[in-house]
Amino acid sequence: MKDDDVFNYSVIHDGSNHSNNTEKVTLLALAKKNVVEGIHVKDNVLSEVWCDRVYDYATTEMQTSTDEETKSSIVGSGEQKLKTLREANRPWGNYIETKEIFGSEFSSEELWLKGVAAGIDGSDLCEKAIALEAVRSLLAAVGDLHTSEGAPFDMKDTHGAAVWCLSSTESDSVDYHIDYAELFRYETQVVVPPLVAGTVQVSAVWGSEQMQGGELAVNGQGIAHYRRFGYKGKLAGPQALEADLQAESSGWVCVPYRRGRGTLFGGPLPHLARPVRFLAAGLRRVVLGVNVFPRHPPLNECCLRAPEHSRAFNRTVKLYQALKTSSSSSSSSGSSASSCPAPSAASRLRASDLLKNPRHPLARLLVLAARKVKQSEREASKETAIT
Repeated sequence: MKDDDVFNYSVIHDGSNHSNNTEKVTLLALAKKNVVEGIHVKDNVLSEVWCDRVYDYATTEMQTSTDEETKSSIVGSGEQKLKTLREANRPWGNYIETKEIFGSEFSSEELWLKGVAAGIDGSDLCEKAIALEAVRSLLAAVGDLHTSEGAPFDMKDTHGAAVWCLSSTESDSVDYHIDYAELFRYETQVVVPPLVAGTVQVSAVWGSEQMQGGELAVNGQGIAHYRRFGYKGKLAGPQALEADLQAESSGWVCVPYRRGRGTLFGGPLPHLARPVRFLAAGLRRVVLGVNVFPRHPPLNECCLRAPEHSRAFNRTVKLYQALKTSSSSSSSSGSSASSCPAPSAASRLRASDLLKNPRHPLARLLVLAARKVKQSEREASKETAIT
């Protein structure tokens, strides 16, 4: 499959520094077909049971106990002891292929129970179960979707979906942006928005008594709007963005937060989450995000290797950042160009490529970068233990 068969390319300058190189030209790759049209909101997308599961999994503290008594209590209760799975309130991400979404052998219920029974080692199973349930429920609830060409949206003509979970509290917000495969941009300088994006809201919120603010706002003008305002609104500035949000003719659709509410919209549409002005005591704003991507082998490999917000994703980005720092330090300390290629040369390599070739001039820098990442993670763990 040729790139020209999948995407229309154009140059975009959005003010973002999401890059693994020093080149300033960023390409926007918009899928030629199967991009969902419009903004679709449905209530009761996710069942009460799954809303509870997602919320508890996102917000409950992880413990290290895996003794038989603890495992027995997990299996016996089915829903209790979720604190044995992971650290509380940390984002997580997973990627499910389309064949899994439509495969009858992949039961979200069975995956969930296996993950819970496995304790700490079952995190990936629990996250995959949530991802499957969220995508299936969203698609079923919204029903027939159409593309910008007027044709029916064909989920089976996609590669898969990235699903992630974010937990936030009072005063938190999500800046203006478009969704895209972030690590793919970091490695290639190509911005690929999804075919369709979506959210599912799971916290126990039914009105202003539980939460005020925190609304999802989606702009129907799409890429034209994003070209004006840029990444996190940097091109126009916060005042201009706020004025645009208040203007009736600017194309914004505001979706209040409500438990079980799902929203699907065209992948290239810019969006944000308004600041949370009030949250009931002990409550957090938990949201699932969904991005569906087309078939494109380099893009798909990147999504599978390090799904957005996953541990692999965070570690890979940290490695690249540390590698850039190490490369800059080596250059400033007098290393010759022959012994250390320029950062722009490194931009065409992935960390995984360097690990396969230990004799590459940048391999030693990667090892040093990895040590820095591990050291910072150890220090962060110590600080957490102290607090």
